[in-house]
Amino acid sequence: MKLKIIINEEIRNLFEGSADAYYEKFGMRNTAKDMDRKATAGIANLPPDPKAKPKADPKGEFVGRISTPYDGQVSDVYANPKSLAEFDANVRAVSSISGDLFVIQYNLGVYHSKIINTVINSYNDGKTDFEVDGDAYNLKQNITWHRIEKTNDFGYSVSTRDNLSGRAELHPYIKQNLDATRAKNPTLNFIPIYWEKLRVDGYNAQEIMQNNPYGFNGSSSSYSTADKALEMFQTEKEYIPIRQYINQLSDARNLRDLYKKVLLISYGVRDNKEWEAFQILISNLQKGLNMDDY
Repeated sequence: MKLKIIINEEIRNLFEGSADAYYEKFGMRNTAKDMDRKATAGIANLPPDPKAKPKADPKGEFVGRISTPYDGQVSDVYANPKSLAEFDANVRAVSSISGDLFVIQYNLGVYHSKIINTVINSYNDGKTDFEVDGDAYNLKQNITWHRIEKTNDFGYSVSTRDNLSGRAELHPYIKQNLDATRAKNPTLNFIPIYWEKLRVDGYNAQEIMQNNPYGFNGSSSSYSTADKALEMFQTEKEYIPIRQYINQLSDARNLRDLYKKVLLISYGVRDNKEWEAFQILISNLQKGLNMDDY
């Protein structure tokens, strides 16, 4: 039976091909083929179905646009992106208590408050209906995040980490925010740990989500002296040469102890770039401790 179908199909194709050649040779029109072409063109030129849903933008819903006053750089802000493929590494984001995630597309270095202001201004213009608190750093309403490199993972910003540390009364709000944000953004991971710590130390997102999904157990949201050392640098480029030494500083009891450990390690450094990075850290620690006379 299959062989018969194949033979009939080949005969039909042969006939159609021969017919086309015949019409072309004698300058005749193939009216049947013209009718097919017209019918196909008619379908292609039909107006779009007004009831058809537009194709969703994987970047999420457009919220508004941010520009930097000092150099005129521009970036859009999107809500609840399905994919981060078109977003920069380490970009900032804010999640609201209702679970909406607002992410700036390009890493302009603007503060999280700028993102929230953009959402509010767009809301006032009638473009969006997101309910957000005007204070990006109000942990009863918002959590501020950074994307971790080019992954689908977000970690706490330094503001969230610091403002949450030791404040158990905020835990119910954090849990509500995380539950709602994870439900609305199931393709992304929201890890309740300082993002720079995750980026430098490495991590297993699934393991953290399973063992400590809200960051309330242990010291996941605590402020360590090693974290403080990272903040002493203005850019990632400055501390990359000494990234390997950061973990050796994690047991420092306070900034003064951190300063002593940094000095001790720096004495054995021979690489020029590492030495320069340590000098930046030492200088900033001296300023932080009012130790300019050391």
